[in-house]
Amino acid sequence: MSNIKEAEEQTGISRANIRYYEKMGLLQPKRNEKNGYREYTPEDIKRILQIKILRKLDVPIEEIKDTFDRPEMLGKVIQKQKERLEKQRAELTDAIDFCEEIKEENLGEFDPQYYLKKMDEKEKKGAVFADLLNDFKKVSKAEAEARFSFRPDTMCMNPEAASANSRWIRLTVRTHASHACNTSSILVSTTENLMHS
Repeated sequence: MSNIKEAEEQTGISRANIRYYEKMGLLQPKRNEKNGYREYTPEDIKRILQIKILRKLDVPIEEIKDTFDRPEMLGKVIQKQKERLEKQRAELTDAIDFCEEIKEENLGEFDPQYYLKKMDEKEKKGAVFADLLNDFKKVSKAEAEARFSFRPDTMCMNPEAASANSRWIRLTVRTHASHACNTSSILVSTTENLMHS
């Protein structure tokens, strides 16, 4: 039996990932009845290593779970992933070909209309290039996930400040990740203004 630290060492998978795989139903180690800690059997370690291989091949978690629930599905899951990877390779080949052609251009002579028309023709024949909508989605996701919380380091002794402080114990705002430092100074300033008003 191995504890989670030993499982991490034996597999090269972080504790956080091991726990995530447990949460997703890929792994169900038994718990020690005396201390409640997880104990990993050699079979659990083997399963973690199988997960590692499948994830390195970018097989989706849900499909790995299906494979563990129905072992006869492994061949089908791997075939499906192979087809996805071949499609990605084909998509990359088109983009690589364009990069090869464009790299010889001078920016001043670079004709975007010519290349966009050529790309459109390729897309009509099945080529896939990066989706411009993803640019906005990535920024939107980063903005939604970037959060800042402010908690004063010291206790407020002034009753008015304590009242303002209790209203601002947990202040969270959404911001773009690259502006997090600016946001923190704004929040501190705003909180200080509230405390001194």
